[in-house]
Amino acid sequence: MVSLQLVVFLLLRNPEVQTLVTRFAAAFLTQKTGTTISIDGIQVGLTGKLHLTGLVIEDEHGNEMIVADELSVALAGIHQTRRTVRLRMVHLTGAEFV
Repeated sequence: MVSLQLVVFLLLRNPEVQTLVTRFAAAFLTQKTGTTISIDGIQVGLTGKLHLTGLVIEDEHGNEMIVADELSVALAGIHQTRRTVRLRMVHLTGAEFV
């Protein structure tokens, strides 16, 4: 039987699916944080690593606050009842804090 994780991984290899997920993630994060967040691309690895490319976070006035070429995170766990995510690793590449 094919695992759900493998199916999601294979779906995210499709450029159209990547575009949809990227738009959804940016909209979700923008709504949750109350500030504009844009993302150029998303890649998800089989081991739970998430790579965001072209990350821009704006302040409430629309000015760029954080710009990063790439943000990589490795998930350590998700606690659904507490609505928290634990990260094992966070790595920023080409980041500017304006």
